[in-house]
Amino acid sequence: MKDTAIVFFIDTMSRSGGTERYIQRSCELLREKYSTFVITFDGGKTPFFKLPNETKLLSLPRISRNRINQFYCSPFFTILFKRIVKKNIIAKEIFLFPVTLRVNRFSLDSLYKHFRVVVCEHRSFDFGINDRQVKFIRKNLSRAHAIIALTELDFHKYRKIHRNVHLIYNYTSAKTGFVSTGSSKKMRLIGVGNFEKRKGFDRLLGVAILLKQAKIPFMLELFGNTNHDLKFFKKIQNKILSNELENHVLIKGIESDLDEIYESKDCLLMSSREEAFGYVVIEAKSYSVPTITFSSATGPIELVGNKFDGYHVDENNQMADFLIKLYQEPEKLLSMKKNSFSSYQKKYSPESVMKSWDQLFQSEARPR
Repeated sequence: MKDTAIVFFIDTMSRSGGTERYIQRSCELLREKYSTFVITFDGGKTPFFKLPNETKLLSLPRISRNRINQFYCSPFFTILFKRIVKKNIIAKEIFLFPVTLRVNRFSLDSLYKHFRVVVCEHRSFDFGINDRQVKFIRKNLSRAHAIIALTELDFHKYRKIHRNVHLIYNYTSAKTGFVSTGSSKKMRLIGVGNFEKRKGFDRLLGVAILLKQAKIPFMLELFGNTNHDLKFFKKIQNKILSNELENHVLIKGIESDLDEIYESKDCLLMSSREEAFGYVVIEAKSYSVPTITFSSATGPIELVGNKFDGYHVDENNQMADFLIKLYQEPEKLLSMKKNSFSSYQKKYSPESVMKSWDQLFQSEARPR
């Protein structure tokens, strides 16, 4: 038996989003030193990202959407949650990590008296700041024993409302020393994220049009869930056809093989209109792929060193101009690739991130 149990709490693990991947990767990192568990309330759906064998998946009953708030704010929810923990988890210390806004509301209302609750919203601090539910949750964050911030910017903002805030970056594993050479004849570009307005793939098509007009040889591959917002996905398809981009833009859909996404690619194009962290940026870094990101995505802005291992841009034409420059100056592209991997090793490797987790558990454990 390990002394400390780590319990991630999320509505479902069946989606292919960044939050679900964050939980999977965190379990992979923590499993050797701590017992790891994931509790969902989806009735036991199969996770999209395969959890480590050492991580136990537990599930509360699935409740219809119109009854969720009523059920999870009721005393019965607290009783049921405590029962599933008592039956399956044996440890001297249990840390509960709610990782979505809705789950935070339930856990802070019902569970903070029974567990060490560490909140990780996995959204930027300013996301939905004017939303009534977000305001309610933030008002009650004092009940949490600690908060995890994903970026330095959010760290300072959370410090204004809570005294125990820990900065813990996301991490990913890498092929040590691997440097992508890409293709000198055609730029291989990627966009990664769900097909929805917030992820901004429509912006990337605007960039593709400019590259085509400049007669730059390129292929842009778009990876992500095409069913997330079907109306938006149809809009992307129509824009590809109407601008005759079929030979330049390829929709790849959901892909769990990171080699397929990142290997031998030249640039990740980060088009999000809002992003708390940007998991795909550190995945790209681990494959020596630099990132060009829009400034509206506050998380990636912190992860990408402007003119070091990528660029910050405000408009489509700026992104296109930098891509043209990198195509015309391959030595600059190679330098950025090396810098990307160097940045990964310094901040986002398993060894570096594990130190931050250990510090959290040591500082937030109950006094003996």
